[in-house]
Amino acid sequence: MNQMKTKNWKLKISFSWGFSTLELMIAMAVIVTAISTVILVVFGNQKMAVDNQLNNSAVQKGSEMIESARASARIDFNGLSGTTTITDDIYTKILSVNDINPCKKNVVSSVNWNTDPSRPQAIEFNTSITNSRTAVALGGDCGPDAGDDDWIPLVCDDNDATFDFTPAGVKGKAVDLIKRGDSKYALLASEGNAAAQPDFWVVDVTSRSNPPEVSSINTTDESLSDIDAFSNYAFTANNDDDGQLQVIDIANLSMPSIVATRSLYNITSPDSQGKKIFYYNKKIYIGTDYMAFGAPGQNEELQVFDVTDPTNPTFSGSYNVNHNIYDIFVRNEVIAGNPKTIAYLALSATAAGSPELMVLDVTDPSAIAPSGPGFNAEGFNQYGTAIYILGNVLYLGREKGSGVNYDLYVLDVSNHASISVLDSALLGLANNTEVRAIIVSGGYAFIATSDSGSPAFQIWNIKDPTNIARITSCNYPQKPEDLDFDGTNIYVTNGSNEGLRILYDGSP
Repeated sequence: MNQMKTKNWKLKISFSWGFSTLELMIAMAVIVTAISTVILVVFGNQKMAVDNQLNNSAVQKGSEMIESARASARIDFNGLSGTTTITDDIYTKILSVNDINPCKKNVVSSVNWNTDPSRPQAIEFNTSITNSRTAVALGGDCGPDAGDDDWIPLVCDDNDATFDFTPAGVKGKAVDLIKRGDSKYALLASEGNAAAQPDFWVVDVTSRSNPPEVSSINTTDESLSDIDAFSNYAFTANNDDDGQLQVIDIANLSMPSIVATRSLYNITSPDSQGKKIFYYNKKIYIGTDYMAFGAPGQNEELQVFDVTDPTNPTFSGSYNVNHNIYDIFVRNEVIAGNPKTIAYLALSATAAGSPELMVLDVTDPSAIAPSGPGFNAEGFNQYGTAIYILGNVLYLGREKGSGVNYDLYVLDVSNHASISVLDSALLGLANNTEVRAIIVSGGYAFIATSDSGSPAFQIWNIKDPTNIARITSCNYPQKPEDLDFDGTNIYVTNGSNEGLRILYDGSP
C-alpha cells in the first residue's frame, strides 16, 4: 500500500516538474517577445523623435527666411525679387518672390528634406509684404492684384460696357482711375475737334454697365495728352507750347476746376507741348517731344515740378534728353547702399545707337544725371513707347518697324550699368503702329496697342519673365490710346468712337 502510494507520489512529482519546465519555457518566450516589442517601440519612438526634431528645425528655417525677406524689403523693397535656392545640410531652402504691384510682393519660403526615399518632407510659409512708403509716394496709386482669373474668355465687345464722348468725334487720350468710398471713377483726358469742347471728363465706373458722365470741362484750346491723379488733384499734360502743366481740383467730382497752370521753365523751342506726366513723392515729372530748336539749356524735354502744395507748383529741375519722351516711370531704389530716386524714360530712337530706354538719377532734380547707359535693342531704331516696372523687371513696349523686330522686351534692370534681356516677343502689329500702354499685375501684362487691325489689346502670362506667352487678345475697330486696371476690369481709352471701353473676364 505504502509503496503504491509512494509510486503515485513520485509520479505526481515527476508530472509537476514537467509542467514547471514547460511553463518556464513559455514564460521565457513571452519575455523575449516582450523585450523585442519594447525594442521595436523604442526604435519607433526614436524615429518619431528624429522626425519631430527635423520638422522643428525646418519650421525654424522657413520662418527665418520669411523674417530675413521682411528685413531686406525694409532696406531695399525693389531689390527683393526672383527665386533663391540654398542647400543647408539635409535641407533645400527656396525663397520665391512674386511682385504683385509696385507696393506689394507675395513671398513663399519652402524647406524640403528627405530622410527616407519613400517619405520626402516639405513645409511652406506664404506671406505678403507691402511698402507703405511707395504707396504714399504714388499717392496710393499702387495698382491692384490681378488675382487668379485666366482671362478666358476676354469680353471686349460688350456694348453696354462703354462710354462715348459728346459731341461725337472727341478722341480719348488718357485714363486714370480713382476711388471715393465704395465708388470708382475714371478721369479721362481727351482731344476735341474744336477749341471749346471739353477735354477733361469724370465718369462713374462703379458699375461697368452704361457708366454715366459725372462732369466735364474745357481746360485748353488744344487738348490734354495725359493725366495722373493724387488725392484731390489731377495733374494733366497740356498739348500746347504754353501752360503745359495744369492742376485740376477734383475734391468735388461734379465741379472740377483748374487751380494752377505752369509753363515749362526757360523754354524757347516751339516743340514743347506736354506729352507725358508722372506723379511721385510730391513731384511731377513732365515730358515733351524732342525740342530740335532753342538755345542750350532752353530745350530740355524732361522737367520736374515740386507739388508739395498742388496749387502752387514750383520748378525743380530739368534734363536735356534729345528725344521724344513717350513714357515715364519713377520709383525709389537702393544703389550701392544709397537710396535714390530713379526715372525710367521710353524714348524715340533716331539712330541705331540711340537708347529706347533712358535711366536717370533724379534724386536731386537740380542735378539730374544718367544712371547707366540705358538700353538699346541692338541694330534697330524703333521707338520705345511704353514702360512698366515690377521688382527688377522692366517691360518695354516699342514701335513696330519693318521686318521681325521685337515689339516687347522684358529687361532685368537690377544693374543699371548692364541692363540685360530676359525675353522678347512679337505682338503681331502692323508696321508703323506701336504699344501705347502697359500695366503689369501679378503674373499678367495688359498691353494696349495702336493697331486696330491686329489684336488691339493683349494679355500676356509673365509669371516666368524669361518665357512669356500671350494668353488672349481682342480686336476691335477703335484705336487704343491708354489703359488702367482695377483688378477686375480693364479700362481702355480710344482714339475713335467709344472713348472708354471696359474689358473683363467673362468666365463664371
